[in-house]
Formats: sequence, C-alpha cells, structure tokens
Amino acid sequence: MIHDAMLQCQLPEILPTPLQELCLHIKSLQLGAGGSFLAKALQPPDPLAVQNAIELLKTIGALDDIEELTPLGHHLCTLPIGSKHCEDASNEFYLSML
Repeated sequence: MIHDAMLQCQLPEILPTPLQELCLHIKSLQLGAGGSFLAKALQPPDPLAVQNAIELLKTIGALDDIEELTPLGHHLCTLPIGSKHCEDASNEFYLSML
C-alpha cells in the first residue's frame, strides 16, 4: 500500500538544491571552481546545467568574469533565501544604491 508508493532510497540532497545556490556557497567556502567541485559528486549534475547556473550568477552580478564572488555575491550568500529570489534581491540591492 503506502510502502509500495515510497521510494526505495531517498534522493541525494544535491539533486533538489538549486545549482546557483550551490555554486554561490562553493565559492563562499573557497572550495574552488563550482564546476570542478560539483563534478566530484557521486551523482554530479549535468555540466551544462552547472555552466548555466554560473552564467546566471555572472549576469546578476554575483560572480565576476573570473568567477570570483562580488560584494553582491557575498551578500547573497548571507541571505536566507533560495536562489530563485537572488535576481530579485540583486535588483533591490542595486536600486538601494541609487
């Protein structure tokens, strides 16, 4: 019944976590490049998805051209919000500086 509907194993925690959030935290912990660090996982995410996440973080200004955290990136790492809201938060941050 209910037991039959349950998964045999729980999904790895890395799978449902947004890659943008993971990449930000990898950089904040100084663990190296996000792509190479995530490639070492037991079930690594698709490299294209990781690259897309990094490009999004560059677009919103959380990472610079050499994939280092910007002041905004450091700020986003401290916020208790998911990465879905990072772009909104970055827009608010820049607007507050005007």
